[in-house]
Amino acid sequence: SGQELGSALAARQMDESRLSSVEAVVQQLEASLAHAETRASSESQRAILLQAQLGDTTLRLDAETQRRKDLEAHQRQLQGTTRDSEAKLDSAIGARENVEAQLQVAQLRTGQLTEEIKTYHVEL
Repeated sequence: SGQELGSALAARQMDESRLSSVEAVVQQLEASLAHAETRASSESQRAILLQAQLGDTTLRLDAETQRRKDLEAHQRQLQGTTRDSEAKLDSAIGARENVEAQLQVAQLRTGQLTEEIKTYHVEL
């Protein structure tokens, strides 16, 4: 019958229309998936780059920490050397003062001996 044929044809056209819609949605989903995969790949590459930068920064930080420790050790060594030098200087100053005092005593004694010699000369 013609009516059944018309209905079947209309149903088929609706099925084809729905199939076209479904295919369009599938294409959109595939495009979205491809875009998401591209973004994921880009983010993965960015994460790898950031990981490398973090590693580099960590190495530089470790090197700087070691330099700081080395400088602090050197500073302590210099402070010790400075204390030793100051002690030696104080000792040298004390020795000089001692020599100056001995020189004054010797000069006084020389003066006394000179006076005694003059006295002996006068007596002779």
